[in-house]
Amino acid sequence: MGQWVAPAGVYMRKAAIRNGSIGNAEIAGSLQSDNYAEDADGIPTEGVKIDFRNDVVKLAGPVISRNIEAAAGSFWTGGPITVNPNSGLYQVETWELVETGLQVPVDQVWMASNKTYLAYAAFDGSATAPGGISGNNEYWGCKAEVLPFARWNGPQQLYLRIELWAKGISALHRSGNTTLGGKIHWKLYEVT
Repeated sequence: MGQWVAPAGVYMRKAAIRNGSIGNAEIAGSLQSDNYAEDADGIPTEGVKIDFRNDVVKLAGPVISRNIEAAAGSFWTGGPITVNPNSGLYQVETWELVETGLQVPVDQVWMASNKTYLAYAAFDGSATAPGGISGNNEYWGCKAEVLPFARWNGPQQLYLRIELWAKGISALHRSGNTTLGGKIHWKLYEVT
């Protein structure tokens, strides 16, 4: 009659623990420092807050930095790529809308994103130069750009624009076989 049975333990609605320790605890909501404060946009201005429900850590001041490889891939260039060795440094080839497969929420492509991505690409192959390679005046490499373009239908994803640049060479091809194209390797990093 009117009895309540609970497992052994201490039960309270609020508690303050100063200079103590808690072992093997389970926290359901969030944990924050005494001085935690946010501005009107939810950006921390002081202290630290850990939100366990949304997997968010908010810090004011200290910066925790890590790179996450969000996606990676490669593709063959087709055949060898002819380059004009007398043109100086120029853009030899471009691949538009390279699919990364990294699906993102609609608000990441239709509005300003709260994440930052960095793309890197490289040409895997060899080069030929008129009269041989001197080692000092021949250059080739890739530039990669993240394109957060929206699609009308279907899932949203990030795309890449990859440019191949060269100077002082006459062709780019597969290592060991001048009749085949090389390979473009790319990586997409989420950076903070």
